[in-house]
Amino acid sequence: MKPLFASKPAKMFMVFNKETHKPMGVVGFSIYSADLLLGAGIHVRENERGRGLAGHLVDKIIEEKGGRTLIVIFISDEAFNAYTNRGFKPVEETHLPDDIRNDIEAARTSSKYEGTLEKFLMLKDNWFLMLKRN
Repeated sequence: MKPLFASKPAKMFMVFNKETHKPMGVVGFSIYSADLLLGAGIHVRENERGRGLAGHLVDKIIEEKGGRTLIVIFISDEAFNAYTNRGFKPVEETHLPDDIRNDIEAARTSSKYEGTLEKFLMLKDNWFLMLKRN
């Protein structure tokens, strides 16, 4: 069984401040299979929050994911809002692919991930977002 976390290097996207050249936020995903991506996290620096950066970061991974399904695990309400405002829907663990569910169960045996593998969002297709934006 391949591990749920970091089975392949993640593809990360960063937003930088034009004036200071310091990173403001980051988002990414890892390829799990040919048609399934796993979110590799989203983070906006504390002093940069409240400016809509999380939404721009989610827009970027939607653009990059193409027609593949993207599953994300989130912790904060801000991340939840950034994803759901762009079409991600909560998904019950029972609706995830079998191999993902098996990996999650294996990860739960590690106290390192306790409480972090309970909330999932998924975006299968973003054609309605393209229509909404036009």
